[in-house]
Amino acid sequence: MENKSGNDRGGEANYQSYTERTWRAKNADTHKTQKIMTSKPTMPNSPAKNRIRANAGLRESGDKPEHGPMMIELYRNAEAQLRKRKKKLNVENPKLQADSQRLLHELQVHQVELEMQNGELQEARERMEVLLEKYTDLYDFAPVGYFSLDEQGKILEANLSGATLLGVERSLLINQRLPSHVTPASRPAFLAFLKRVFAGAGKQTCEATLLRQDGNSFWADFHGSSAISVVG
Repeated sequence: MENKSGNDRGGEANYQSYTERTWRAKNADTHKTQKIMTSKPTMPNSPAKNRIRANAGLRESGDKPEHGPMMIELYRNAEAQLRKRKKKLNVENPKLQADSQRLLHELQVHQVELEMQNGELQEARERMEVLLEKYTDLYDFAPVGYFSLDEQGKILEANLSGATLLGVERSLLINQRLPSHVTPASRPAFLAFLKRVFAGAGKQTCEATLLRQDGNSFWADFHGSSAISVVG
């Protein structure tokens, strides 16, 4: 006596339905051969196939089914163990904790010192800018002519009065040699004056005749001293 399970009976029923549909299709037209594309009957999934599919899904997601929960539990245990060690270290070695607090305090103090120094430097810079602006105004708008020269007598800077005395636009005077604006008769005395100034012998004076751009000449009284240039 055969005892067929529900799965076997379902498979036989599906197979009979598949055979019956094929027979009907073949007899629908005796002169033609017709092929029917149908899906084969599927049997219910077995537990083994379910496990295979589950494992395949886990592999696609990059997880390992046998290690996932174990790794999470291991991480939690390690984290708890680390907290215990830190707590034990602080209890057994209070000196280490005190040293850490002292070091942190020193770093914070040093940070405040740097911030205060930065503020002082900023204030000093602002004061220097104000003084430079005042000096520039005094230099440019002084009633007497000012010239800044190098050892060869080349004009590095000139104020507005000095440019007006020579009758030359100030921007055109830069990099010209001032001795070229001195008359030939006064040029040796002027060159000796420059030599004494750059020798560092203190404040020096000289009288020389200067030539204007329009050809006129005039006497000038020079006072000179050496100074360190901010541009080297």
